[in-house]
Amino acid sequence: MAKNIKIKEILDNSVKVNIVHSPKMAECVDKMTELNDKSFSKVVRLAKSYIRVNKLATKLFGAENVKIELKEEPLVADLVSLGDDFKKALKCAKKYRRANKLMSIAKANYKELEKADKAILSQKAAVYA
Repeated sequence: MAKNIKIKEILDNSVKVNIVHSPKMAECVDKMTELNDKSFSKVVRLAKSYIRVNKLATKLFGAENVKIELKEEPLVADLVSLGDDFKKALKCAKKYRRANKLMSIAKANYKELEKADKAILSQKAAVYA
């Protein structure tokens, strides 16, 4: 997909992503957008696993008898504690990460266009000189 992005002119330097969320979810999403791809996948995989384990354990032993502690990854613990908003947070983080990638591609393409314009202008100036 990134190879197909071409910019012919810059109208605006912003990417719009509208998502309504709670402050706790916003913190999780902000932390997730800062992760690299490998860490992001690891955190999501761990959080999904803990959520599945928690559901199965509550079915088997009851809600009062189950307590799962996450000591290694504080971000995973935050995601698991979101409960029903986990899917919404994950979708939100993916949208922000995609928007950031597209914005960096757009900036790189803009710099290339700017260099090409300068080269063309210098060639025209050399011709007229």
